[in-house]
Parts: sequence; C-alpha cells; structure tokens
Amino acid sequence: MRSLSALSLRRPALALVLFVVATLALAAFGGSRQAVQPASLKVQGTESARAQALISGRFDESSTVPVLLSGPSKQVRSQGLALSRVLDDQPGVTLASPWNAPSLRKTLRPAPDQLLMLASITGTTQQVGQRAERLRRLAEAGVSGRVEAHVTGVPLVTKALGTASNEAVHRVDLIAVPVLLLVLLLVFRSPVAALIPVALGGATILAATGAVQLLSTELPVDGLGTALASMMGLALAVDYSLLMVSRFREERRRGLDVRKAAAGAVVGTRHTVLTAGASIGLAMVLVAVLGPGSPVVSAALGVGAAALIAVLGAGLAVPAALVLAGPWIATAAVAGETGRRRPRRGVWERIGTAAMRRPKATVLAGCLALALLALPLLSLTTTAPDSSALPPSSAARADVDAVTKAAGAGWGSSFELVAVADRGTMTTTSRLRALSRLQRELAKDPDVRAVVGPGTISATAARLRRDGRRLLRQQKALADALPAQSEKLSRIKGSVGRLEGGVGGLNGAFSDADSATKTLGNGSASLASGVDRLRAGVAGASDGVKKLVSKVGDALVGVGQLEDGAGRARAGSAAIASAIHDLGGRLAEVRPAVAGVAGRFTTQRDGVAASAAQQRTDNQAVLDQIKVAQDALRGVRANTSAVKVAQALEAVKARVKASQVATQLDTVAAGLNDQIVATNTLAQRLGSASIRPLAKRARELTKGLAQLQTGLRGLSGSVSDLSGGAGGFQTALSRLDGGAGRLEGGVQQLKAGVSGVAASVDASRERSDGLVRGLTGARTELESVSTGSAAPAGAGGRSATSKAIDSGYFVLAALDGQGSATGLNVERGGQAARVVVVPRTPPSDPRTAALYRRLTERAAAFSEDTGSQAAIGGPAAQLIDYEQAADARFPLIVLVLAVATTLLLAVLLRSIVVPLIGVGLTLLTVGATLGAMGLLFGGGLDATTVIAVFAVMFALSIDYQVFILGRIREEFDRRRDPEAAIAAGLASTAHVVTGAGVSMLAVFLAFASADVPGLRQFGLGLAIAVALDATVVRLVVLPAALKLAGRFAWGDPPAERRAEADGGRRADEPRDRPRPSPAMGSAD
Repeated sequence: MRSLSALSLRRPALALVLFVVATLALAAFGGSRQAVQPASLKVQGTESARAQALISGRFDESSTVPVLLSGPSKQVRSQGLALSRVLDDQPGVTLASPWNAPSLRKTLRPAPDQLLMLASITGTTQQVGQRAERLRRLAEAGVSGRVEAHVTGVPLVTKALGTASNEAVHRVDLIAVPVLLLVLLLVFRSPVAALIPVALGGATILAATGAVQLLSTELPVDGLGTALASMMGLALAVDYSLLMVSRFREERRRGLDVRKAAAGAVVGTRHTVLTAGASIGLAMVLVAVLGPGSPVVSAALGVGAAALIAVLGAGLAVPAALVLAGPWIATAAVAGETGRRRPRRGVWERIGTAAMRRPKATVLAGCLALALLALPLLSLTTTAPDSSALPPSSAARADVDAVTKAAGAGWGSSFELVAVADRGTMTTTSRLRALSRLQRELAKDPDVRAVVGPGTISATAARLRRDGRRLLRQQKALADALPAQSEKLSRIKGSVGRLEGGVGGLNGAFSDADSATKTLGNGSASLASGVDRLRAGVAGASDGVKKLVSKVGDALVGVGQLEDGAGRARAGSAAIASAIHDLGGRLAEVRPAVAGVAGRFTTQRDGVAASAAQQRTDNQAVLDQIKVAQDALRGVRANTSAVKVAQALEAVKARVKASQVATQLDTVAAGLNDQIVATNTLAQRLGSASIRPLAKRARELTKGLAQLQTGLRGLSGSVSDLSGGAGGFQTALSRLDGGAGRLEGGVQQLKAGVSGVAASVDASRERSDGLVRGLTGARTELESVSTGSAAPAGAGGRSATSKAIDSGYFVLAALDGQGSATGLNVERGGQAARVVVVPRTPPSDPRTAALYRRLTERAAAFSEDTGSQAAIGGPAAQLIDYEQAADARFPLIVLVLAVATTLLLAVLLRSIVVPLIGVGLTLLTVGATLGAMGLLFGGGLDATTVIAVFAVMFALSIDYQVFILGRIREEFDRRRDPEAAIAAGLASTAHVVTGAGVSMLAVFLAFASADVPGLRQFGLGLAIAVALDATVVRLVVLPAALKLAGRFAWGDPPAERRAEADGGRRADEPRDRPRPSPAMGSAD
C-alpha cells in the first residue's frame, strides 16, 4: 500500500486513471462471465458426503422436478396427456405420470382439477439445470386456457434465488448510494468530501462484483457471494475513505498544504486501513476453511474480495482524490486555523468521560444489557437454505407452494439410499430380493410418502431368468435337430447331382437330333433342285419330240441325280426317325426322375417350414411372457425407473424377434420352394413336349421318300424306253410330268416337316437348358444351407449357461441401454443401486431429521446383509447435514476467530489485556445481535447468515478497535496517563467512529429492506451489530473497561516511544509539521 500511496501522491491523475481502468476492466470481464454457480451443501465427513462419494463415477447427477397442472378437470387431463408425451421425449428426462405409473395415480391426481408429473433429470450439474429450465418453458408453453403450470425443484429454486439476489442487490444499491451521500453530507458538510467515499464505494461495487464473477469460473461462488461483495464493498470503501478524508481535514486544520495534508492522512491511516483489511481477509479465510458447504465459502469470497479492493482503492484512488480535490474539501478559513482554538467537546466524548467516572457500574450495566439481549440465542434455531429463502413475490416460490400444497413437501427434497456391491452386481437374485424387501419396509414408514428404486424389478428379473432358461433349452433342442436336417440336405444334394447328369445326357440327344435335322434339310434342298430340273425337262419336252429325244441323255442324267438325292434323303429321314425314337425313350426316363426330385424337395421344405414355425411359436411364448412382465410393471409404484424398465423389456422383445435361427430356416424353406416350383415346371414341360407328332411325320417322310425312290427307278426305266423307241414317248412324258408334280408336292411337305422338327428340337433344348440352370442353383443353395446349418449348433456351444442366467449380468444385459432410470448404473457395470425415498415433511421439520436417522440405520443393516456399501444421500440429507454441521462448527468458528483476533490485536497494541477486553465485548455484541435477530425473525435464521454475520462483525470490530485503541495507545505512549489517553483518544476518534458507523448503518439498513430473506437478515444483523458496536460498546463500555484496567492494561512504552513522546512528536508524523492537538474537534 505504501508504494501505491506514493504513486498516488506523486502522480494523482495517473493513479486515478489506473484505478478507473482497472475497475472498468474487472466489471466488464466479470460481467461477461455470469457464471455464478448453484450452492453446494456438501459437507465433508457427513453421511450425505459419503453417499455422494459412492455415487461419484457410478451415476450422473440427478434431480426430481415436479410439474403440477391445475385448472378444469377435462382440460387438465387432455393438456396433461399431450404435455407428458413432450416432456418424456426430452433427453435425460424420465417422466412419471398417471398414465405410466398407475400405482401412484392417487398421488399424481390429488384432486380432479390437479395433475402432477414427476420428471427425473440426469446429467452433469450444468445439464441438470439447463434441462430443468427447458422443462419449465415447455410446461408453460404446453398449457392454455384456464390451465396453469407450476414447475419446481432444487435446480429451479437455486437459479431463482441467485437471480432474485442479484436483482435485489441492484435495487438496494440504487437506494443505498443516495442515502449514503446524504449521510456523508451531514457528517462532512462538504459536497466534495462526501463525494469521495461515495465514488470509491460505487467503484468498489463494480470491481468487487466483477472479481467475484471471475472467481466463480473456478471457485464455488453463488448469488449470496455476489450480493455480499456488493454490500461489503460499498460499506468498507466508505469506511476506509471516510477515515482518510477525516484525517486529511484534521491535517489541513493544522496548517499543512494540500499535498502534505494528503501525505499525513495516508501515514496516519495506512496502518489502520491495512490492519482492518488484513483482519477481514484473515477472518474470511478461517471461515472458508472451517465453514460447512459452499454457501459459507461463497460468502467469505465475496466479503474478502470486497475488502481487498476497498483497501487498494483507499491506497491508490483516495490519496489522488485528496490531492486533486483538496482545495475544495476544507474551506480556506478551516485551512488557516493552526489549532490554537480550543476544541469543542463532542457528545460522545462527554458520554465517555461520564462513563469513566463510574466505570464499574457502566461496565456491569452495559454487559448485562448485552447479555440479556443475547438470551434468545440459547433457543435460536438455524435452517439450511431452501425455498423459504426466495422472496414472497417470487414466481418460483409460488410454484413451490402450489406443489407442496397439492402433493406434499418432500418431492423436491428427497433422500437417496445408495448401495454399491463389493463384488459382482446389484442385480443378483439375493440383492434384488433384499432391495425389494427394503423398499417395502421403507414404504410402510409413516413419515415416507413414496419409495422408488430397482427393487420393483425383482419379479420381472425372475421372469426374465425363467424365459432365459426356456430359450436355452430351445436353443439346445434346435442344435440337436440340425445334424439330422444336414443329413437330409446332403441326400437331396446327391439326387440333384444325379438329375443334373441325366439332364446333361438329354442335352446330348437334342444335339444329335439337331444334326440329323440339318442333314435332312440339306437332302430336301437337293431333292427340290432335282425336281425343279425335272419339271424344266418335261416342260422342254412339250416343245417337240425332237428336242426331247435330244435331251433324253440329259434326262437320264437328271433322273440318276434325283435317284441319288432321294436315296440320301431316305437315309436322313431314317436317321431322324431313329433319333426321335431315342429321344422319346430318354424323355420317358427323365420325367419320373424330375417328379421324384420335386417330391423330395417338397418333403424337405415341409420339414424346414415346420422347424421355422416351431421356432416362431417358441419365440412368441417368450414375447407373451415379456408382455405379462410389462403389464405387471404398470402396476408398480411410480418411480423414475419404471418407464425405462419397460423400455428394457422392449429391447429384450426386439432381440427375440431378431432370432437368426428362424430367419435362416425361412431362407432355406424359401430356396427349396423356388426349386420345387422350377422342378414342377420342368416336369410339366417335359410332359407336354410329346414326340408322337414328330415321329409320325418322320415315318410319313420315310415312306414318301421310299415311294419317290421307287418312282425314280420307274422313271429311269421310262427314259430308257424313251431312248429305245419313241412310240410311247408322249404318253410316258405326260405321266412323267404328272409324277414330277406329285414329287414337288412331296418335297414341299418334306421341307415343312423338317422345319417343324427343327423348331421342336430347339424348344426342347431351351427347356433342357432351363432345367440345368435350375438344378445348378438348387445344388448351390443346398451347399450353402448345409454349410450354414452348423452355425446354430456352434452358437449353442457358446450360449449362456444356466449359471450365467442366474447371475446378475443376465438381468444387466436385459437392461442394457436403459441408463440409471431403473435405479441401477447399467452403463457402468451395474455395481450400484439407488433408492429414492420421498418424505412427507420438509427438511427443516424434526420428523424429517428423525426419518434420516432411521434411514441411516436401515442402510447400515442392508449393507451388512448384502455385502455392499450403503449410505443415505440426496437433497434432504444434504440440507440436514449442512444445518447440523453449521450448528456444530459455529462454536469452533467463534473460538478460532476470537483467538486469532486476540493475537492480532496483541501484536498491534503490544498488550494482552486490551485485546481480551475488546474481544470479550465483541462476543457480547455479536451475541446480542444474533439474539435480536432471533426475536425479529421468529427464532429461525439461515445457518449461512449466522456464520457470515458473526465473521464479518468480528472483522469490523477489529477495524474499530484498531482505530480507537491505536489512538489511545498513541496517546498513552505520549502522556503516560491511562485516563488522559482514553479521553484524548475518544476526543479524536469519536466523531469518525460515529460517522463511519452511521455510514455503514445506512448501507446495511438499505440491504435490510431487500425482499430476499437472506439479504434482509444479513443487512439487518450487521446494522444492529454496527449500531451497538460503534456507539454503546466502543464509546461507552470500552472506555469504562479500560479505565478499570488502568496502567496494567498498557504496560510501559518502549524507550524510543518515550523519547519520542518526550520530544512531543509521534513516530508516524511528518517531521515538518506542528505538534498535533490532543483532540480533533468537530468534523466541520
């Protein structure tokens, strides 16, 4: 601080600029974070902390958020059903409603015009808060008309409390600053002098609030910490700057110029300001270490940050302001005074002097009055922060009251029994039975409203195990049946192979018939050519016998060629007839074989289809069992896990439906059915492909060719006769022309028959090729089926054994993917279980604390019976533990702070008696303050407020004691007269102490007007403490007590102090200023 003050005195403008920039930077950066965290009531070493340690890493954070709809019955029902579907679809949300929790229907429909839904929200702390807020918005948007939605829960109450505290602080600041300015105008009677403390107070509010918000990103700072940073920042900044401005005015009265007066004010107050700030910081550190939970830590951080920034402001900004505004702070007349005028005795100096005349009576009366005022402290009760800390006008508090009135006070603050298995899982038969028995016993407790946990799936788990054993037996039976099926498939594959060979031979016969047909076609073409030439020759014979005779030789040649062609055609026709006969025989052999294959295919298909049908029947039996389990779940008491247990059963159902054995058998049956169709089609085509017309045409063709050959022989003889004589040549020629015409007709019939035979052969070949392709596909399918038929048997070897089904892991697998909705940490091994117990009374009720003790005993017994670790946690347990820890640690905090304060004052004042007197009076003052608060607030105070008021008041008492007792010590070192030193010390400090007390009183009373109960208690408590301490205690009882202690309280001053006193100059005075007067006099 000395370096800062030196800079401020040398470069006042620069110092002010640095302070303003730093203040604005803290305010800007801190305000941009807005990361105030919800209060954590976890207290190390308590039952709830042990439960949270067991949960850590096994469950996500969770919170129950009740959603209440009220309005006309029909509208409530219809809108509630639609809203339940929307809310249940949100991530991380499990909803219990009258439609999916029939066992809780009476609780969830407390009246025809009311409907309650319970949302269990899981995730990280931040996610839980965000999801709760999203549910609130969805609920408000999901109702219309006369239906109202009330959504509450710990995340929403905590957020609403922080928002309400911040808003209340802003409103109070707007009231406190003008009131404070008016008070300082009355104290200083100078606008400039009054503006300096107010300006520093406003800057400290901005900087302290920004600093606390920056700290909240790493440390647990809630709305209370921010509010106290604002309150104490204003109060301490005004206190320190008021002290320095008063000392500056004193120095100016002694004739010093502005800069030297500012330096004297810094030297004269530096020790007091640093000691006061350090004492508050030390007190806050001790409270943060000893206090329970984050609310106390948050309050300590807020007050500590405010004290630090107020000290920095007093060291950097106030000296600069004194140098720059000094000429306007004290008037010229006041500045010209040299202290020759005898100072007027103030009211408090006269009162203090009167008190020292009768010190015993004054001390006794003062202590007795404070003790009487502290008596209500004996019956004072403290409570943990809950919804009662919200303003009465808060919508969040109205929601809490509405839900409490409709469904009871325990839904938002329940207990949680957490159990972790030492070995194995919590889903074994014995542990699930123990959980189920425990839940039934807890539900019978008169102080328990509802119990929700994994014990409800015990019966379902038993059915799952029975169904698992049944599936195991069916799997084994199927594995035993598959080898026989494989043998049948092998026989079918052999028959298909033989049939494929026979069809290959049939293709060869078709190839021979095709070759013969081509040969017959060639012969028919040659025969047609010969007939054409014959007709041409006969036609030429009509031109004249002479030309006929000349061409007889040619005719003989043509007849020879025709006879040769007829011979070849007859041979080809005979070959065709033989091939057709052979084809008919082979077709007769193929048709029965094809029919036999079709029959065997049909038999195998029926067998496989029967196996598939049996498998489906078994699967359907399992699905029926699952449906029975789902129906049973609808009758289970409402809990956050019932819905996801049903989802787990749906997952098991899906797995049964996806059975690969049934699908594989269906594939085999489908393949066999396709082959049956193809085989029957081939058999029909073979039956329809008759060769009788073809054989008949072949026989007719052969016969015609024989007649043609006979005719050609006759023709040859006729030509020979023609060549021998021409007598009957004309007649023969006519007969020849007629025979040639008939021959041409026969040739045309032959060509038509050959074309028909070729077409029949081609069609038969196509059908044969189709049969080959079908048989090849059947053989391939049979090979794949034979290979795949061994898979189920192999899988059966790896299937779950009966021992595995009896273990907890089988049930765990059935619940896989269901998260913690069942009350089991399925995704993280299933080693932990959580049972939610909803009390009938709020945590502040003694019956809830008694229930907590009973639950702890039940948890210990359950732990011993099941070989697990069990503890009781949850919001209700945390609240009760926090309240009890605050009550238990309060005496320790009092003792530590008293000892620390005594030691600090002993070092500063070089005395042990004086600090003991001061600490004793401080204890009485704080006790009287808490007693008065108990009277004003009905005997119940927030536990955090009690600790924070005590700690802050102890720190402020050091401020006043250092200021007053330090001045008295100074006077005693100089005067060596205790009574004169006390009188001089009071004369020079009374008006400053009173002014500072009035200023703080104005700030604290402004906060006492806040609508947030916690802030109101804090403000009023500090106002009472300041009023008592700064007036009655420090200016009346303290002087009388010091008078009783006499010289013994101070001891002898050191030699250098005595020498300095004899020289008439104090060690902390500048050497170039005149000797101070024994009294400061009036502040005007």
